[in-house]
Amino acid sequence: MGIIALGAVVGFSTMPGLWITVFGYEGWGLKPQFLVAGFEAMTLAAGVAAILMGLRRDPDGIGIGLLCVAGTVFVGAFLGAMMLQSSSDQVPSLKLFVLLRMALVAGIVALTGLLKLGNRDDCWRTLVLGGALLVPLMTIGALVVSKKTEKLTEPIGQLNEVVQMVIWLAIAVVVGIMTIAGGHFVIRAFEKTRDEGLKSGAPKAE
Repeated sequence: MGIIALGAVVGFSTMPGLWITVFGYEGWGLKPQFLVAGFEAMTLAAGVAAILMGLRRDPDGIGIGLLCVAGTVFVGAFLGAMMLQSSSDQVPSLKLFVLLRMALVAGIVALTGLLKLGNRDDCWRTLVLGGALLVPLMTIGALVVSKKTEKLTEPIGQLNEVVQMVIWLAIAVVVGIMTIAGGHFVIRAFEKTRDEGLKSGAPKAE
């Protein structure tokens, strides 16, 4: 039931965004933003998918599926908010909107973990490690959405241009590697349940 409820909240949370981005909103000086509407539609589809997976009596295979749902909501929230705010200076801070979506993502991942990982300590350690490696990406996204990127760009902007280029390149490489590794470890945490099921002769968990 928890997954169904979270999926429903994800779906309903897209209604204001779809309305604003499809029809525009004079109060924010916005014309229709169909690309952002696409992100909201993608998030709506993810919410529907979560509901359908939550309705399944057989939990086999929903682990990675729900992770995909969480990832879709995560990407849609950050990219949609960034694009919407860059489209007009009158768009207010969307920090609370993004925080709501991140809370939903965390809830989906947590419930998926409880459903699929159970008391497997090694799987939980792998999941936590993956989440920790994704923190830099989430931090940068939060700075962009809250329009506080100057906290990162101002100190670097005072340096020599060559040094700036080296630092930005290093940040991009490090954050990219950590993001890839983090995603791998999160997925691996759920794959381990499948490996254990195969070794024990049990039905596949994923």
